[in-house]
Amino acid sequence: EPVSYEEEVTVIATKPLLNTAPEVSSYTLVPEQMAHTPGSMEDVTRTIQALPGVVSEGDFTSILYVRGGDAMETTTYLDEVMLLNPYHLGGLFTIYNPELIEYVDFYAGGFPARYGNVLSGVLDVKYRQGKKDRFHAYIDTSFITTKLTLEGPFANKKWSYLLSGRRSYIDLFLKATGRAKDNVIVPAFGDYMLKVSGQVSKRNELSFYTAWVEDNLNVDQFKDEEHPEEKAGSIDFRDERLLASAEWRFTASPHFNLHNVLVYGQDYVRGNLTGSDPYAINGHIYAYNYANHVTWAPEPWIAIEGGLMGGELWFDAGLLLDDTLGIVPGANRPGNPNTGKIFFDQNW
Repeated sequence: EPVSYEEEVTVIATKPLLNTAPEVSSYTLVPEQMAHTPGSMEDVTRTIQALPGVVSEGDFTSILYVRGGDAMETTTYLDEVMLLNPYHLGGLFTIYNPELIEYVDFYAGGFPARYGNVLSGVLDVKYRQGKKDRFHAYIDTSFITTKLTLEGPFANKKWSYLLSGRRSYIDLFLKATGRAKDNVIVPAFGDYMLKVSGQVSKRNELSFYTAWVEDNLNVDQFKDEEHPEEKAGSIDFRDERLLASAEWRFTASPHFNLHNVLVYGQDYVRGNLTGSDPYAINGHIYAYNYANHVTWAPEPWIAIEGGLMGGELWFDAGLLLDDTLGIVPGANRPGNPNTGKIFFDQNW
């Protein structure tokens, strides 16, 4: 028997929002993803190498080649600091400590305007803040490095600190076992950082970051087997890097915020070779950078960003050859002085 209804019911549904302009070649990674990537070897770039459009020179290097570009065409960042050299020992590992990473943004194309004139790719790593509940201490040892991390609150839990150090120990093992002999390469690397963050007021947040990175490579009594008549020599290489930054975030409203970063970085490289053809080389790079970002997001799917960036770069190098060739002086001049940019970006 047919059923009839005297009351009419109208059902209305809203059309689901569609992203009409998706960001292609853009990835955001969290520590859990990196920890479960086979062969990552506690290095974020080895996880990146598994993404489309990214290759490496081999299984034992962390250097990134994005979409056919050169390694120098990929720009790397750490806590808003553009890194001059993000690698240990020429690319064996990176300076990113996996225990401290909050998230990673990687772009193989479609770069946001705030990154400037990028050619191939962008790797932007963000370290987390120290925990504010209580004091924490961690120690971890792998077959590559030993890591120590201390973190906790201070100033009535309005501020926090994150102190961490990581060092390889293969050089200590070789020396302790008596294997650091002639013609044996003894490498060592380490990175040490301190991050202090705090809420100055309801709308103002400050963060200070500093890091020290070092690489060492030594070979005692190096002998060229193809030319045994030549005098034996030694190799001593050292690379020291200092990073420091100050960051201020002002949140005027849930839709509008201001972000300012002041950065200083330096890289000091020294190398000495003794033997039949001795030489010594040293290089020093200084860099200052400033960035201002203003973001307005009236709706969750609308974001308008603008700002300005500026900086200076100095390079000083010298090369000392044997007594016959003498000293070849290096450059001592500013490179790209007073560089400035204004950018604008929108996403909706």
